[in-house]
Amino acid sequence: MELELTVADEVQDASMGRPHVVVLGAGASLAAFPSGDSNGRRLPLMDSLIDVLRLGPLLQATDIDGAPENFESLYSKLATDDRHAELLVSIENAVAAYFAEMTMPASPTLYDYLILSLRSKDCIATFNWDPFLWDAWVRVQQKVLSPSRKPPKLLFLHGNVRLGICHEDRRYGLASEKCPACLQDFTRSRLLFPVEHKDYAKDPFVSDQWRCLRRYLQNAYIMTIFGYGAPKSDREAVALMSAAWGRAHERNLEQIEIVDHQGERGACDNLV
Repeated sequence: MELELTVADEVQDASMGRPHVVVLGAGASLAAFPSGDSNGRRLPLMDSLIDVLRLGPLLQATDIDGAPENFESLYSKLATDDRHAELLVSIENAVAAYFAEMTMPASPTLYDYLILSLRSKDCIATFNWDPFLWDAWVRVQQKVLSPSRKPPKLLFLHGNVRLGICHEDRRYGLASEKCPACLQDFTRSRLLFPVEHKDYAKDPFVSDQWRCLRRYLQNAYIMTIFGYGAPKSDREAVALMSAAWGRAHERNLEQIEIVDHQGERGACDNLV
């Protein structure tokens, strides 16, 4: 015999079985760490990354004419020319080294609170290379959560400096550790993709992360976009998320919220 729920019962039970998906862009890390890391190391955006990482000398040693100031546009231009293969490796190493050395402040941060506000059924997907989301996720589990409470799932859509990959066994963990299956050193996760065509399918780890995000978005009740502008240059990422979320008429009371300094209608219009 089934019990019928009254309106009062439904009002009283505000639980939601479907996940909340939070998508983080560079603006989220900048808002969470406005003064940089614990040592004041700056968090660069794409328009300031060349300057902050002091990549100028590397670029001046090449024959690049009219190099774009935006880092993603520059990387995309270099990636189309095989003559710059060594330069690309140098740039990738510089990016990885800079972000890997960043350390969390001792006091709680916005990322700590974000993780604590979500449940195990929820998901945080980040485009950011910096280690802060991972470090906050580890810290919250070690110092705050009880063993019975699980944190939200983390997805790294552009790789992450803290992560290493074993492509053979399709496992990942800390870059400094070994694969628990084959005991071989993890390979650093890929961070950079040409902006004109970010073929995520070519990287097994990133492809798996996107596949997982699509499943979460298809089932999500709430999607929060925090600090991600959905730029036109990132067409592949925007298309993948839009297709997974679906059209407005395919949804029933689901919610999208955008945390962005541009106000109610900003650069994220491409997603909604």
